[in-house]
Amino acid sequence: MSAEDDWGAPDQHPSPPGWPDSRNMVVLRSVGMFLLGLGSLLLTLVTYRTQSRNTERDIDLKQRTFDLQTNAEAARLATSVIPFLGCSDDVKRDSALRVLERFLPASEHAKDIAQALVDRCRNLSLQARSEISDYQQRNALQQQQLEFRRVLTNAREWKRNGHDGPAARLFYQARSLLPEAYLSRWVDADELELARVAYEEARFPEAADRFDRAFRRIP
Repeated sequence: MSAEDDWGAPDQHPSPPGWPDSRNMVVLRSVGMFLLGLGSLLLTLVTYRTQSRNTERDIDLKQRTFDLQTNAEAARLATSVIPFLGCSDDVKRDSALRVLERFLPASEHAKDIAQALVDRCRNLSLQARSEISDYQQRNALQQQQLEFRRVLTNAREWKRNGHDGPAARLFYQARSLLPEAYLSRWVDADELELARVAYEEARFPEAADRFDRAFRRIP
């Protein structure tokens, strides 16, 4: 047999194993890309949850700090007017109560002061007692308005930062504190009822949106 005939014969020595075939490479690459995407997704979710918790903590801290500062101011104002509250001087007493009345956060202190005057000042005239009684009634309405606005403001802040659950809960609380005068003047009653239903059926994003629209005209 000639050398030329040997050229067409099959190779008697198989070649060493090489890289995996192209199909295996495609599978490995696909798995790798899937795992990489999954890792990125998990990292994004963890980052979002961390940022969300930080935002919630910041909002809660901001609201608590504001409440503490407001209460401290109210207490200081109430303390400053106490020396002008007496059983015999109607002018000073009336002026002090008016000062308290103009600062809504002091309404709780004002209520206690007015009641103390009624209880301790046995010599109050009928006119003075009537004036203090009227003041107490106005004070009760002011307290309701103050609490309503505080809760509504907090609900709006949660909503503004994208936290529909806490926002819906506070909006629902504000609904129970809603002054009658506000309902007839500034509130969309139909939207408010739809918001109530959505909240009680645990549809919190919808409830938050509807409550926000229902209270939109309230400054």
